[in-house]
Amino acid sequence: APERSGLQHSFIAPYGAFDCKEGKQILLSVQNNREWVSFCNHVLENPSLATDPRFANNPSRFENRDVLDQIVSDCFETLEIDVVSSRLDRAGIANGALNTVADLSEHICLKNARASIGAAEVTMAALPLSLNNETGIVPALGQHSVHLRKEFAL
Repeated sequence: APERSGLQHSFIAPYGAFDCKEGKQILLSVQNNREWVSFCNHVLENPSLATDPRFANNPSRFENRDVLDQIVSDCFETLEIDVVSSRLDRAGIANGALNTVADLSEHICLKNARASIGAAEVTMAALPLSLNNETGIVPALGQHSVHLRKEFAL
């Protein structure tokens, strides 16, 4: 069986999450030689890498991915994530910012709801659907067990 590879691809390079200047991370995938040339020209702004024999095709990029990942890291660590994202988009490279839990909790698409848990009121991520725009009380542990056992003949 193949070994676990974490946030790396088993045969594509460069691929993965890279740190940007402010500590935020961006995920990218350079999937073919056309994208590699575009990545070198528009993202790294180093056209000579496109013809470097160590990175001439995907098998060689994958074989030399430690060196390649360091080159990408060295570049990205000097740039704000918005600059990196803009360059990747312009180059036609698949990418996306990786959100922290704090980023996610402040995301414009996230709606929060208040819920009662015992005597406490807490704020949590809202379900993507609601019944009459209301939130109910969180059930106590085992509160519906008898009903569910009857319903499912357990």
